Amino acid sequence: MLLSELKTLYKLEWRQFSRSQGQWLFPVMLFILVIVLFTVGIDPEAHRLQQMAPAVIWCAFLLSLLLALDHMWRDDYQNGVLEQMLLHSESPLQLLLHRVVVRWVLSIVPLLLCLPLAISMLQMPMTIFMPSLLALAAGSFVFWSLGSALSALTLNDRRPALMSLLLLPMAVPIVIFGSRVIKQSAMGESVSGLVLMLVGLSILSLSITPWIMFAGMRLNLD
Repeated sequence: MLLSELKTLYKLEWRQFSRSQGQWLFPVMLFILVIVLFTVGIDPEAHRLQQMAPAVIWCAFLLSLLLALDHMWRDDYQNGVLEQMLLHSESPLQLLLHRVVVRWVLSIVPLLLCLPLAISMLQMPMTIFMPSLLALAAGSFVFWSLGSALSALTLNDRRPALMSLLLLPMAVPIVIFGSRVIKQSAMGESVSGLVLMLVGLSILSLSITPWIMFAGMRLNLD
């Protein structure tokens, strides 16, 4: 029964993504725009760009994900789909978790495809691509999980910026660790410890946030 629910979920998410009329382009455009404005707005010396590039890549990446997080649960909550999903699902926690993962994948893949362009625009060595890719994938999942939980907790709140204001301070440790991955990989140093730390944080968020999401939705639906 759960397997059929998951298959239906995957089909619906892909159908919704394919019919989104290019809404997935908005985070990509924001990501590229932030990189372009940064390169235009400062002294175009390679050394200056390389010093600030790690933080710029991470901030642009996470800010772009905020556009996708804004509609994580709210639309389904308003049209009643979320309530039906929780009431009639055999395992609502697993269903919520799979939906978070599916939407995360659909949101970050277009952004990660733009990473080589961002690296070249910021005049960073292309050798940082793979460490940056791994760190962005792991760190963004922590950010996405926390954002999904906060979005579930603030379903009834009419202030759309509240979730972003609560989420951005939580992203500071992710940006710090992720920026160090890019800096150390650019200098040829080992970054396996930092990447594993981000992976550990993503696993931790994977085990905690579904319970927070479920509790927040039950609270808002009661």
